[in-house]
Amino acid sequence: MSRFLIVVASLLMAFNVSAKGFKASKTYTVDLEGVNYINVSKGAMKSLKLVYKKGLTEGKFVVKSVGESRTKADQVLNFTSDYEGDSIKIYNSNFNYSCELQTRNGKITKIKGGCLQSGSLTLPKGAKIEVYDGEKRLSKMFFPMTIDVYLEKLDDAFPSDEQLKVINEFVKSYKATKTKLELLSEHLQKSLDEFSFDNDKFTVLKKLHSYVTDRENLEEVIEDQFSYFDQEKARKIVGLPAKN
Repeated sequence: MSRFLIVVASLLMAFNVSAKGFKASKTYTVDLEGVNYINVSKGAMKSLKLVYKKGLTEGKFVVKSVGESRTKADQVLNFTSDYEGDSIKIYNSNFNYSCELQTRNGKITKIKGGCLQSGSLTLPKGAKIEVYDGEKRLSKMFFPMTIDVYLEKLDDAFPSDEQLKVINEFVKSYKATKTKLELLSEHLQKSLDEFSFDNDKFTVLKKLHSYVTDRENLEEVIEDQFSYFDQEKARKIVGLPAKN
């Protein structure tokens, strides 16, 4: 059974402009059971709004459009959803439509095809669900980045400046959600493996070493990741005594 259902499909009256056109809207229900993340790909929509409302037990996703005909206005409103684990991705399943829209003084003067206008996602008030428009977060942050996601994003990022941003984002997610960050030395090792230059490795070490719980393994990590001449500096950063 689909967890993403159309409950209303309504075509509104023609708007009063020099070029004949029609407005349309569709409302979808969104099953929120077990959901922590929603990513809405708004595509050509001009705006996407997140709203919270008391008394809801499910989500409501509303999209609006204009078109040169009722059919053109309606056909661009075909959205679908993919549920994977605790995440939903909502996106437009109609990729073969054209839109040409001209306005003057806020009024439509020419329209060809069908054009998405706006969307809104309404969730139950108090829902702890993170909502994204692509990479842009629209809601509060409720969950810290998992270590697996962090390592995957770190591996995908380039150059090193972007990788350091991923580390900052990772650490910040725990502070923002007031969650204790605990790493193993192997996570620190994998993080350091992503960097080639010593200065970057020192920066990573400073950012992450305090979260490592098996600190007895830090010396082994340092010996593996840093040259003999840099190991003393690395030991000092993590609080290990100098070697005689």
